[in-house]
Amino acid sequence: MNTTPEQPFSSPEEEIAWLREQLGEKAESKSKESPKSHEYIKEGLKEAVKIPPHVLGPYALTDDDVSKKITDLDNEEHHEQMDQLMAIAGEKGIISALKIARALKNPHLLDDFHDRLIAELLFYDEER
Repeated sequence: MNTTPEQPFSSPEEEIAWLREQLGEKAESKSKESPKSHEYIKEGLKEAVKIPPHVLGPYALTDDDVSKKITDLDNEEHHEQMDQLMAIAGEKGIISALKIARALKNPHLLDDFHDRLIAELLFYDEER
């Protein structure tokens, strides 16, 4: 995955479209080696968090906003965390939501969030 887009994103939708393209290419390039391209997409999501903040548009959460969301979500139930992370992904971008999910330090939550992102926001293909 090319970890830096050529131009800053102007909206969460543009970010999602770029991630779809990048992650789709990653899964296709690995498909000959393994039928589990879903796992390669998850690896790509882990890399996406490394995208520099200047590439994210004004829609994205600031570091202070991310910290506040982490505090707000820390004591919530798993399903509530997932719902709020998905709302954040749609409104503030997947990368902002991924930063929050990673900072919550719950591997089960992060794995579930990756699965839900793939299924609901990025793409879901029965062949994957």
